[in-house]
Amino acid sequence: MEIKLLLIITGSQLIQKTNPEAAQSIINPPTNNILNIVGTNKSYNFVDGSISSNLIINSDSDNVESTLIAINDDVTISSINFPGIDAITILENGSITIKKSNDVWYVVSEINSNISYNN
Repeated sequence: MEIKLLLIITGSQLIQKTNPEAAQSIINPPTNNILNIVGTNKSYNFVDGSISSNLIINSDSDNVESTLIAINDDVTISSINFPGIDAITILENGSITIKKSNDVWYVVSEINSNISYNN
C-alpha cells in the first residue's frame, strides 16, 4: 500500500496530512531552515515563501520523492544536496518535484521555477 504525505509549512506551524480526509496534526516547523522529508514514497509540501528562504532539503530515507509548492512568495532551495545545480528558486505558486537516490537529491520536474545548472 502506498501512503502519500502532505506537509503544509505556513506561519510558525507545519501541518502534516497523510491523506485529504485525515485530521490535521501539527508538528514543529523546520529548524534552521532544514526541511526533513520523512520516509514516505511520495509527499507534497506547501512551503510558505514569506518565512522560508535557502531551505535545506534532507531525508533519512533513500528513494523518497517530494513535490515542493511555493505559496505566499518565492522559495529558494539550497543546492547543497543537489549535484550539478548552483541555485534553485521556486517562484510563487510554482513547484518542483525532487527524488533522493544514493544520498543525493535530483530534480525530476519543475513548473514556474528557476534552476541554474553548473557546467
